Amino acid sequence: MTLKSGLGAALCSVALLALAACGQAGGDSASSDVEGTGTLDGGGKQIVLFSPSAANVYSGSVIKAATETAQKYDYTLKVFQNDFDQSQQDQQVQQFLASGEKPAAIIWWPSNVDASVNSLRQLSRVAPVIQMNQAVPEEAKQYVKAYAGANDLVVSGTAGQEALKARDEAVAAGKQLADPNGNLIEFRFGTGYKGGDNRHQGFMDATSANPFTVLTVEAATAGFDAQDGFNHASQIVPKFKAQGIDFVYAQNLDMASGVVKALEQNGLTPGKDVTVVAGNCSGNLEPLANGSVYAAVMQPPLMEGKLAVRTTVQYLATGSVTDEEVTLQPDAQEPELTVAPPPRATYLPAAALTKDTMNSLTVWGLSGPQLCS
Repeated sequence: MTLKSGLGAALCSVALLALAACGQAGGDSASSDVEGTGTLDGGGKQIVLFSPSAANVYSGSVIKAATETAQKYDYTLKVFQNDFDQSQQDQQVQQFLASGEKPAAIIWWPSNVDASVNSLRQLSRVAPVIQMNQAVPEEAKQYVKAYAGANDLVVSGTAGQEALKARDEAVAAGKQLADPNGNLIEFRFGTGYKGGDNRHQGFMDATSANPFTVLTVEAATAGFDAQDGFNHASQIVPKFKAQGIDFVYAQNLDMASGVVKALEQNGLTPGKDVTVVAGNCSGNLEPLANGSVYAAVMQPPLMEGKLAVRTTVQYLATGSVTDEEVTLQPDAQEPELTVAPPPRATYLPAAALTKDTMNSLTVWGLSGPQLCS
């Protein structure tokens, strides 16, 4: 899309709605398809990344790895950061569109994947879009060239399998559960964040044949970090302590570490009185290392940042994608990038990590602790 200059651009800046309308004008005929350059060398061209704030430990690692990978292939990376706020991200998109910049490609990590389709549609007219971290909804697939990142259903399904394993071990060891199925509390990502919906669904699907007794599902409000997990657990644990809490599922390890602290402050010992299982490992690894958290799932943010840029570079080199969905294997070394079309969807590997395995696994040259940092 080419924004008109002069009066047209000024009118478009009056309001977001007006700008959106201008974005649907004559410039719509411009295509974001590209002819492959035939080389992985970006020649200093720019890639734009829309992402949650680096203040969050996970997205901070993604931005770091994406920046370094872009530099490796001679691209510059410009990052727009939001506070997991779709309205804020939409405003950033409008400001970017108004600037008239023409990057080689855009990497899109939406805050609310369903509510962001209009912004995505407008971005797709400026440059080819590679989406990451949250799966592309059906109505948005026409605007996205390829997906590269986490598969929340697989991450949460793995967490569910670990929870079932933990319950079997507890029963075999003679532990008396408060409920025959085990009382469980879930601490999930914020309402409206599609990844949280998928992580809830994946866990429930994985445990549906022999489900837990779910006491409550609590959504984050301020972020997906340890402080948010602690704040919510500090209110919820006392409410259900008398009823008995056997298991906790937190959608990432960062939140789980806050839950562990709240459990301890309420006289419960994680790993003994309550079994805590986490989604992706991120942030403070101590609860996993000391057994306070039974298991977490590998979803390396450094690897996701690399993967998003690698996919973008391959698309720009070839101008096409293959009609494949690929889940990467946890290879010890990062494979050499070639001038070849990327799959339309590439997913990170998702393996469970425990205190016994977290230091023995190496993926893409990253150690267990680095995989979760």
